[in-house]
Amino acid sequence: MKTIIFYGRTQMGVVVLSYLVAKGYTVKVIPEDERIKDLCRYYNLEIVNLDTMGEFDLFICCHGKKIIDEKYLKGKFINIHPCLWKYKGHDPIKRYIENKDIEASVESHYMIKEVDAGEVITRILFETPIINSYGEFYNLALPYYLQCIDGTLKRIWIKNAAITRIRDNMVMLELWLSYYSRYFNDLYVITYGELGADKLLEKYKFTIIQQPDEDKDTGGIHSLKSLDIISETQKELLRDHDWVLYSDADEFVVPDPKYKDLKDFMLKSGEKQTFCEGYEVYQYEGEGGIDYSKPILQQRKYWVKDESGSYNKSLLFRIESKWTHGFHRLKDMTDDEAKAIKDTGLYLLHLRDIDKENTIHANFKRSEIPAKIRMIL
Repeated sequence: MKTIIFYGRTQMGVVVLSYLVAKGYTVKVIPEDERIKDLCRYYNLEIVNLDTMGEFDLFICCHGKKIIDEKYLKGKFINIHPCLWKYKGHDPIKRYIENKDIEASVESHYMIKEVDAGEVITRILFETPIINSYGEFYNLALPYYLQCIDGTLKRIWIKNAAITRIRDNMVMLELWLSYYSRYFNDLYVITYGELGADKLLEKYKFTIIQQPDEDKDTGGIHSLKSLDIISETQKELLRDHDWVLYSDADEFVVPDPKYKDLKDFMLKSGEKQTFCEGYEVYQYEGEGGIDYSKPILQQRKYWVKDESGSYNKSLLFRIESKWTHGFHRLKDMTDDEAKAIKDTGLYLLHLRDIDKENTIHANFKRSEIPAKIRMIL
């Protein structure tokens, strides 16, 4: 079980600390008032300070008075702060009361050198009547503190993995790594033949699974054996990951704008297997080559939806999937069901034809005469 350092005070500190204990975390405490000290004695929690706290997985501050010195901010430090979006800094509730405000919030954010300036992790919005005391505010805010800390821990500790397969399209592989490394803890690249990815390994953390580049009957990227390898890899990863995604290196799963990003989708989705509405993104006549240092979709105007539904794929799972060859269908899915996929919250953008020069080069290499035929011609 993960170890958390809790630093805080007041009744909201009691609420958050009690939640952490109830969830079974190992908690060491830096108390700032008698309420928190009493709770430590009740739960037999170890009391520490910044110099004696030792190793930990997460540091949580809830209404702590002191600004944590930068020298201690090593690892994950988060702060629970009411009304951060309006009232950063000390005593936000006093300003909330003085302004007769009725739009409140509880946020968690990462702690950095600048006070209350770190990235927001979770924000819970709620309304209050005009209030006149701290007690009134906290009585109303209590359930939202619980929602905030619960959502924060889920977002921080969701564990997921993404898999792709590739032969030699290094341009698309780097784009795949750049995109999915933002949202997935562990990346796996199944390669056929010599990949030559030393430079990419310097930039991105991923695991290479080497496979022989043989013909379609006995192996290779488009063989039935490839389907088995990816299915087995997914099965293994699901043992200790909440979500596993598989996509080809030129396939990019993006969420509907109502979600912040793919992590947000995975956090909020109650589905065990998800389906993507598929589109091909094309380089249209008159559009220049792709500048991969700039946002891709701003350089391409046209998406085409395949009416056959061939790119309406099922790629993101919390359970073991049963794909057919090519990963375009699940075994129990009909063609009509695949065509009907829409409004799932996920889109699949297929970028094979996004840059003609790269596409022609890749197809040319892919269409070289097989070794078996070369031997008899």
